[in-house]
Amino acid sequence: MALIEKGINPRKNYGGPKPYAYMKYALLLIGAGVGLLLAYIIDLSLAQNEGLSMGAENPPIYFALIAIGGGLGLFIAYMLEKKDLSNQKNIEE
Repeated sequence: MALIEKGINPRKNYGGPKPYAYMKYALLLIGAGVGLLLAYIIDLSLAQNEGLSMGAENPPIYFALIAIGGGLGLFIAYMLEKKDLSNQKNIEE
């Protein structure tokens, strides 16, 4: 009641669903998964071309591509959130 008396919307920042947080987690996991799949495919092709056992010579590629994929997922989430917030500000004005 005190929030309403001060003119603050209690549903705006407190409780309720957090779509941006869920989107960030989803895109982070999707990006990490795509990075892991890409690392596996690259490692498999290198192992076949050079006659090496898979994963024996290339562990850094897994870590690098998981980090790159996760970072790209978070960047995409940031861009989508920024675009949505700017659209909301334009609608309010």
